[in-house]
Amino acid sequence: MPAAPTTIRRRVPTATFIVMRMVVFTAITLLISGWMMLSSGCRKAETKPSANDICSRFLGIRSSQMQDEAHAKHLAIPAEYDAVLRAVNTDDRAGASNAFYRVWNCIHRYYDNVNPDPRLDNALWPYLQEMYWGFEAVNTWHPGLIRMYGQDILSEIPSNSVFFGGTDPGRFVITAFQEATRQPFYVVTQTALADNVYMEYLRNRINNAIWLPEQDDLQGAIGQYVQDVESGRAPTNIDINIENDHVTTKNAAGVMVINGIIAKLIFDKNKTNHAFYVEESYVISWMYPYLQPAGLIMKLNPEPTDLTSEMVAADRRFWDAYTERLMTHPDFVRDVRAQKAYSKMRLAIASLLAYRGRTNEAEYAFNQARKLHPASLEGAVRFADFYEKGRRWDEAIAVLEAYLKFDQKNAFVNAGIADFQKRLASDRKGSKQPSYRTR
Repeated sequence: MPAAPTTIRRRVPTATFIVMRMVVFTAITLLISGWMMLSSGCRKAETKPSANDICSRFLGIRSSQMQDEAHAKHLAIPAEYDAVLRAVNTDDRAGASNAFYRVWNCIHRYYDNVNPDPRLDNALWPYLQEMYWGFEAVNTWHPGLIRMYGQDILSEIPSNSVFFGGTDPGRFVITAFQEATRQPFYVVTQTALADNVYMEYLRNRINNAIWLPEQDDLQGAIGQYVQDVESGRAPTNIDINIENDHVTTKNAAGVMVINGIIAKLIFDKNKTNHAFYVEESYVISWMYPYLQPAGLIMKLNPEPTDLTSEMVAADRRFWDAYTERLMTHPDFVRDVRAQKAYSKMRLAIASLLAYRGRTNEAEYAFNQARKLHPASLEGAVRFADFYEKGRRWDEAIAVLEAYLKFDQKNAFVNAGIADFQKRLASDRKGSKQPSYRTR
């Protein structure tokens, strides 16, 4: 009896047995490989979600946070807010836009309303604002380009850093990507720091992770600035007043001065414990001695820093490759939002290079910014201003004339061309005329 199993096994030919074993082994290998590929694919999708996935995650996070804030502050979420939320959650772009601007028109910081609606203009507003503009960006950019923008900026920002976002994409797109992917840094928009509601929102969101100024800190810093203006230590072409402990200003330049003062307070108090990065909106002049290029954005060093030849060369290599990447992207030529965003970032670095006296590299960067978005008025004016400072009138005229192809009736640009032509003629005669630009 014990010999029977041995006899049965010997009836299976050796070659057949080997083939069967190979088939089974191959099948198992394929199953394992397939599982690993699927598993790897899942992990890849998890680390590189689509723009729509990012948007959906972000809307869910912010909506929940807004509800928590409403509960904590004993505020009812207005029906007008609900209309915006329903539209964004059903991917109704037209409905979201209409509903959002009905709210926007009632916010006193944006319109000179005599009686702003307190139901709408309250602590919940920044949550709604970020949800809408994040949704709007995802629905207007090409999906691949907005994902590239968000991921490539996030890759430059280390953990525990503070990111001063400036433009709408720099604030809202980066906020959405940072929240949805749980990146451990802090987004602070440099253009809303003068807004008390935004500052309260920021305190709630950051929750003491970084130092933020209280009202007394702001009053003291702005009061010092007003004294500097009155004593002649600061420019006088900005209208800022402090009355009854309230700061008032009547123009965008004044608002940005206040924003710059607050940004400096935040920077000075946190720079020993946190790295700082900037995506520029308006120029904040105190930052320039501290800045260096950092890929698409700029790093704000703790102390004034020399811009070395190595830094400048690295910046050029980066933007040469990135510009080529954008210009060969099949959808970039049709995506005006992406063109504006990337051109603006290159323009900011070009202005930094010019400020640091890197004239040749600045001119090269200005040309790249213009290549990325030829219809940029800001790009044309800042490039012409660069040439004006070098009294290179012909080139300044050429830059503005190139812009006129997109906006022939622009009075400011036409006046600039006429002024440069007069100054060119005056230089040829050996005399000097005042510039058309107000310093």
